Amino acid sequence: MKRFLPLLFILISCVEVKYENPQVPRYNIWLILNNPSDTQYLYFDRVYAPDEEASYGMDGADAIVWSGSDTFRFRFGTLVDSLYYYTAGFVPQVEDTYHLRLITPDSADTFHATTYVPGDFHIVNPSDGDTITVGEDSVILIWTSSRGAIMYKIRAVNLAYGFISFFPSASVDTFSTFLLYDTYFPLEGFYDVYVIAYNRDMYDYIMSPSDSNVNIPGAAGVFGGVVSRKVRLYIRVSP
Repeated sequence: MKRFLPLLFILISCVEVKYENPQVPRYNIWLILNNPSDTQYLYFDRVYAPDEEASYGMDGADAIVWSGSDTFRFRFGTLVDSLYYYTAGFVPQVEDTYHLRLITPDSADTFHATTYVPGDFHIVNPSDGDTITVGEDSVILIWTSSRGAIMYKIRAVNLAYGFISFFPSASVDTFSTFLLYDTYFPLEGFYDVYVIAYNRDMYDYIMSPSDSNVNIPGAAGVFGGVVSRKVRLYIRVSP
């Protein structure tokens, strides 16, 4: 199954499979490089049969990411929403290519993958701090193009209660009618509205079954890159 990670607004894959299926990878690896986040989260675990108790994160892997001469090592032990992650403190640079190497705890397998971070962009309309009445103002969410982005995901986070809009929205263009529908805004108040640029690896991942290989040979999951930009708005809901 695939889950949303509230901290990053991106997907994680948790795989439960039967070992007798020879096409199913033994391990699940998930790492989305997120600009401008200053902490990157890597999930690593083996796959589990339906009758096994999952550990939700396996310690002992040796995982590094590098770009040019910059190398970042991941450390295990960060708990987020019942899953244990490896983390590394760095901000992925836009339009840079990154490489992943992960060695399993028993040193029996080594996984390699490459991805890139899409280009910089910004939200053009509305402006940060605007007040909008959903359904009346007919405001179109508009942003500039991110080089290398295949798709954009749009989400809203209510600042008072912390909930994320339940229904995600997506666009392959640089605009969205997201702000026209009260479905995304059940309560009046301040919201952070995010536009997230997905690279090709991320697009392939969300379009694939959860146990498929995307770009990490021999493992389920994905090594991808996103760029997230936001505006803070006060949202009024029409009666």
